[in-house]
Amino acid sequence: MLYALLLGAALAAEPPPAPAPSPAVDGQCAAAMPIHAGETATCSGVLIPTSIAADLVAMERHAGHLAERYRLDTGELEGQNAQLSTHVTQLQLPAPWWERQATQRWVGRAEGLIAGASVGVLAYAWVSLETD
Repeated sequence: MLYALLLGAALAAEPPPAPAPSPAVDGQCAAAMPIHAGETATCSGVLIPTSIAADLVAMERHAGHLAERYRLDTGELEGQNAQLSTHVTQLQLPAPWWERQATQRWVGRAEGLIAGASVGVLAYAWVSLETD
């Protein structure tokens, strides 16, 4: 149970915020553009292979899906945590006096005395009626 609570707390932690975009650099390209082998660029920038750019886009999309999924899971876990906290609070309240074991024992003893006295009175009345 403790491991489940620790796991839930770890999953409920919010991921760190995304970094802010970098400021523009003088002479940088205004937009991404394809450059084929042998061509020259009219602006400065970093040339990365197309497969790495595709991987970066796929990873960014995957990160967005994960963030959305865990945001929903976190909300569900927070709801369960609130319900369990309410349940624990109710369980920690003291029982009413009529539901306590000591009260139940004394009530049982009183019932036994009343039943025994009733049987005794009825037996006495029956015997006294037969002898008359």
